[in-house]
Order: sequence, then structure tokens, then C-alpha cells
Amino acid sequence: MKRPAPKTLTARSNERLFEEVKPEYWFENGLRKVKPYYFEYQTYAKERWLGRTVLDVFLKEFRDRPARYYQEAIQRNLIMINGEACTLEQRVEQSDLISHRLHRHEPPVSSQPIRIIEQRDGLLVIDKPASIPAHPSGRYRFNTVVEILRHDHDLVHLSLINRLDRLTSGICILGTNSKAAEKLHQQMEDRQFTKEYIARVVGEFPAEKIVCSEPLRVIEHKLGLVTVDREGGKESETVFERISTNGAESVVRCRPLTGRTHQIRVHLRFLGHPIVNDHLYNNKVWPVKGEPDASELKMIARTLLEETKKLEDDALEIAINKEAGILCPECELSRPDPTPEQLCIYLHAYRYSCDAWSFETEMPSWSQLEQHD
Repeated sequence: MKRPAPKTLTARSNERLFEEVKPEYWFENGLRKVKPYYFEYQTYAKERWLGRTVLDVFLKEFRDRPARYYQEAIQRNLIMINGEACTLEQRVEQSDLISHRLHRHEPPVSSQPIRIIEQRDGLLVIDKPASIPAHPSGRYRFNTVVEILRHDHDLVHLSLINRLDRLTSGICILGTNSKAAEKLHQQMEDRQFTKEYIARVVGEFPAEKIVCSEPLRVIEHKLGLVTVDREGGKESETVFERISTNGAESVVRCRPLTGRTHQIRVHLRFLGHPIVNDHLYNNKVWPVKGEPDASELKMIARTLLEETKKLEDDALEIAINKEAGILCPECELSRPDPTPEQLCIYLHAYRYSCDAWSFETEMPSWSQLEQHD
């Protein structure tokens, strides 16, 4: 007999969840913030979990929280099996449905509004501020493009066509119904869109047009870390043209002809001109220019993974809000607001076009270079 699907983080279950939990936004210090809320994950037991204690599963599979948190969560029935309380020693069995109810603290994002450029015939084009993720993922649910558009503009059933990275700003295309979304996805897959990005990079970029056709491969999936790999990489091509330079930095027009993860960022790094404030690819662990060898790649991935791990040492101690009865490692932590530099990288989706339309934004403010004597 086919078992029912669990309430996982699919679009359908997210829709049901968000009907039950309404976001409470507030604005402070140029940031959009969400009041913390309870959120429940559910998943069926994976084969590798069978026979292990539920505590061991959480300690080994979900390492973003300390052991004391999971012990308390099991004892407080925030972690359950098949909708019932479990013990620390209880072992996971075939077809068990494991749930984890936790208190979510979403990171703040820019308070800059999402500007609607065009809305017609199932097509929605927006100017996405940097720092806002396109869709719910990881620690972000309500502070995302699709949920902010739902809340601020009553727009629902949106399908993302081009998924800009969280720190990238600019043109973002969505379908507002299934028929339009299917057509737009097909156009994207068939490479019918012409895409133009603006980047601010290190150094004096060459005056002549540069075409980079280096193949790309993901080497660390948790970070989405990508490198050039001439043997095992996927076909990738980007055309670069310098717009301006002051000798120390340059503003460059980038036209990706393929759509690989971090394509523009990695090709610029390979050329020796990484994006100025790109913490992943403008990092001293990379060679100054060119392709790292196999031994270097392992060290690079490990170092960058450690650097981007966001858990502070203070969060290793459980903070229990006695008054509210909330078990949460974050409730009593005082986290500083992110700085403007942490909310963006200097990469902007400036123009998208096809045979039927063309849309563009204003040039980003950081594209104006300071002139040096």
C-alpha cells in the first residue's frame, strides 16, 4: 500500500503552512525582519537511519544544533515519531514519520521594496534587491521574493524562471500561472533569453572583449561552490566587456550564454578579476588566476565551508525562554544586524530580453567608480 506523502518543504506543503502561519514583518535599521515563529519539518525515515536511535540520527544528520538542544527537544516532545512522543533511546524503524517542531529565526534582509517592472499575460518581472532569496530555502521562508510578493502584493502561485543568487540584485522573472510558467521555462531552457549583468571587479580589466569558455563543475554542494574543470566540467561560456576602470577596479558588462551555477563569478575569478566583495571567489584560498589542482580543491572547499559556517560559539549553549516555555538556541542571543556590505555582492542582473520583450533596470549605485589620482 502506498504511504501518504509527508508534510515536507515542497511548494504544496509550504502553501498550506503559510496559510496557517502568517508572517509578522517589521522594519528596522534599513532591514526587513520577521517575528520568530514555530515551524514543523516532517520526513520519513531514510534507510541509513534504520536501527539507530532518534537522538543519534539528529546528532549525525542535522549538525546545525548542539547535542543538548536535541536531548531537550526529544524530552519536550518537539521531536516526535509518527505523531507520538519518543525517548532518547527509541530506535528508528521502517516507514517511521519523524517530525521536528522548532522555533525559527529568519535572518533579516534589505527593507528596499521589490519593484514590479512589468506584469502582463502571466509574466511578472521584478527588480530584486540584493540579500533577498528568490524562494524558501534553508533558514529563509517568509523573507523571500515569493513570500514578500504574496504578502505585499497579494500575488500567489508564482513560478521562478531565473533564480538569482540571494546576494545578487536585478531582473527576476516569474510566471503567474502554470501555462505562462511552462512557456517561460522552455524559453530559458532553449536559451532564447539574452542576459546582461553588471559586475564590479578587482583590477584593470582588459579593454578588449573577452570570451571565457571554461567548463564548470560543482565541488561543494552545501555551498554551491564551483570551479573550472576542463575534464569533468559542463559547457559554459560568458562574454565580458569593460565599461569603465580606475586602475584598481573595473565595471564590466557580462553576458552569460549558458546558465551554470555561479558562472559569471567563477569565470571572473578564473580570469584573475574576481568580483570585489565576493567572499567565496575573491578569497585568498584561491590561486590568483587560473585553475586550482585537485589537491588544492579539497583544501579550498574545506576552508570556505568553515568560513561560511554561521553558528556562533554562544549558540552552543541552550537558551530557554522560561516565560514563554520556548526551547531555542537563538531566542536569548543578541545578534548584530548585518552590515550593508554583508547584504550584497557587486553583481546585478541589468537586462533580460527575448524576441517578444526586453526589460532592464537602472544601473546599480556601486557601478560609479571613484577616480584615483
